[in-house]
Formats: sequence, C-alpha cells, structure tokens
Amino acid sequence: MTSKTTSYRVLGTQRQYLKLVAANVVNRFGDSLDAIAYSWIMYQVTGSASLMALIMAINYIPTIILQPIAGVFVDRISKRQAMVLCDIGRGLVVLATGLLFFKGLLTPLGIAVFTVLNSTLEALRVPAGLAIVPSLLEKDKYTLGIALNSTLSRVCEIVGLALAGSIIALVGSHGALMIDAVTFGLSALIIAFIKVKEVVKEKLSEKRVQAVWRDLTAGFRYVFHEKLLLAIIIMGMFMNFSMVPLNVLGTAYVVADLNAGPQLLSFIQLSLVCGMALGAFITPKLERFSQRKLFASSGFMVSAVVLGLSFVPSMPPSLYRQVLLLGALVMMGIGIGVQNVIFGAAFMRHVDRDFLGRVGGVTNAVLVAAMPAGAFLCSLAARFVAVPIVFAIAAGVSFVIYLVVARVRILSQL
Repeated sequence: MTSKTTSYRVLGTQRQYLKLVAANVVNRFGDSLDAIAYSWIMYQVTGSASLMALIMAINYIPTIILQPIAGVFVDRISKRQAMVLCDIGRGLVVLATGLLFFKGLLTPLGIAVFTVLNSTLEALRVPAGLAIVPSLLEKDKYTLGIALNSTLSRVCEIVGLALAGSIIALVGSHGALMIDAVTFGLSALIIAFIKVKEVVKEKLSEKRVQAVWRDLTAGFRYVFHEKLLLAIIIMGMFMNFSMVPLNVLGTAYVVADLNAGPQLLSFIQLSLVCGMALGAFITPKLERFSQRKLFASSGFMVSAVVLGLSFVPSMPPSLYRQVLLLGALVMMGIGIGVQNVIFGAAFMRHVDRDFLGRVGGVTNAVLVAAMPAGAFLCSLAARFVAVPIVFAIAAGVSFVIYLVVARVRILSQL
C-alpha cells in the first residue's frame, strides 16, 4: 500500500468525500430493504427459481453493454450532476415497481423491464461515482476512504436488514420499495451539496460519434496495455462469480430447501452484511500481509461457505442449524469485505485519474459480465438439480479459480 496510515481519523479533513460517503450510506439503507422486499416480490410474481435467476441475469445486460460508453460520457460531463439525475431516476423506477405490485398489476415481464431500466441508470451512476473520488479524496487515503465507505455502508445495511422483516410486516413489500425510493431522493440531495471543482474536457456540442469512439477505444487500449490492471480486473471477475449462486438462488434456497420465510432470508442477509462490514473495517489493518495471498485466502473462505450451504438442508431443523448457517455466512461476508477493499484500493491506485471514467466503465462492464454468465448457468442447473447441488458445483469451480489467483505473479504488485 502507498500509505502506512491506518487510523480513520485522518479522513476528518476530507469533508467533501465524507458527504459522498453519507449519500452512499443512505442509499445502502434503502437497498437493504430492497434486497429483501424485491427478491420476495420477484419470487411471488414468478414462482420459479429458474425464471427468477433468468431475470436477474437479464438485469446485468445493460451494465455490460452501456457502461463502457457511459464511462466515456462521464469523463466529459459533471459527475455530480450525473449522480444526482441517476439517483432521482432510480428512485422513480423503484416507486413505480412498488405501486404496480400493490395494485396487483406487476408481471414477470414488468419486473424484467423495471430491472433493466434500473441497471441502465446504474450504468451511468457507477462510473460517475468512481471518477469523482480523486477530486474529493487524497490519493494516500484511498484504502482508508474506500474501507470507511464500505464499512459504514455495510453497518447501515445491517440496520436496514434488521428492520426489514418488521417494515415489510408493517407496510408490505411495496411499502419497503417506496422507502427505498425516498432514500434515492435523499442521496441525490446530499450529492447536490458536494463542493467539487470538475474539469469538463469538451463542451456538449463537441460530443461527436467520432470523439466518443476515440475515447472508448482509448479506454480499452489503456486496460489491455496495463498488465497489472488487466490482472486486477480478472481478479474482480472471479470475486463476482463466486457470489452469484447465493445472490440469484438464495430466496429459492430459503423457501424450498430450508422451508423458511422472509425472516430467515433477512437474517441471512444480515449475517452476510455483518461479515462484510467487519471484513472491510479490518482490511487496512492487514497491510503487512501479501494482498494477493489475502485476496486468494478470502476467496477460499467464501468458496468453503458456499460448499457448506449445500449440506445445511440435510441437517435436522434446529436452533443449532440456524446458528451454524448464520455463523458461516458471517465468515463468508468477512471474505467478501476484504476482497472488495483490496480490489477497490488497487484499482484506484493503478489507474490514471484522467482515465477513471472510461476505464471504470470498461472495468465494471467486464466485472458484471461474470454475473449474468454465472446466473444463466445457475438458472440452467436449477432446472435439472436441486439448489444445494448447484451450490456444491459452484464451490468446486470457485476453489479452482482461487488456486489460479494465488499463483498469478503479477498480482504480487498489489
């Protein structure tokens, strides 16, 4: 790491960055409600684990296609304004979803359309949020800043998940989505008050197709020219792939294999996020360890937990089974939290700030590509075998992947 400072107190001088963190924290609270409510609505409307996984896979397509282009535009426009508009737009999409479900008008096709709209707006929001960081945070504080953002976001998510069951019971799944819509609006308001000097390279009238194509290809050339960056991106793909099975089949697993309801799903998400918050918090304290080995070790831990999930349904229902399940998910969350900070800090350190928008768009598109690929495979597998078996197969593949990561020499430069 470039900095030996591990105290979060040094971030007190980064006030504008802390506003961005505050917006992300508010956003994360709404997302934590959405994680339970939306997946529950999706399962109720589709009634099929396979169809649910297919819709989630489709959801990733706009990100893969649009984010490289969005990254080019982000380098040419106000990042702050882009984030504000995208948050408002996503809030309206979530609000419409909740209202249609409340009226009994939501269909599987409707869910697919709304998820595509949401991910389309996110395709612009993500590179904008990434590209604005160097203007708000000093370079030697990247690891601490990213760790703080991740930790506080996860803590707020824990609160949201802890309250999710009660909120859904009180106002329904549609009501939880409406609360999520409000958090998007509040996030947009906070970001609007961020004071930042942004340099817009070209005027709006100069955004010709040729210029966009030039910058887009420049972003791809940059990625392929920097071997370490390319290795970091591939590392991120592996990280995302290992999380797909639980993300897309978790609700079906809880309902069909554990014979439980939304309360257990909430506790599962809560345990996972608790671990992620803890993992993110401790990562700056682990700088004396090789980042490559730390990343790979965390991946092995995540894979081991996914494998363990395949055996849980065969255990007799008891408090012991519940505690074992939730404890294992905390460990999985720790591994994911460590990986997220290592990846985020490495990316910020090794990409020139003038290319962050373009490279961020390309990178996120490539990273997300691992998720629909995994989701399609999970959807296909779930048509022929039970979800626990899908987990076992995915864990075996993940173990092999992290064995490869542990041996990639260039990642020793992380």
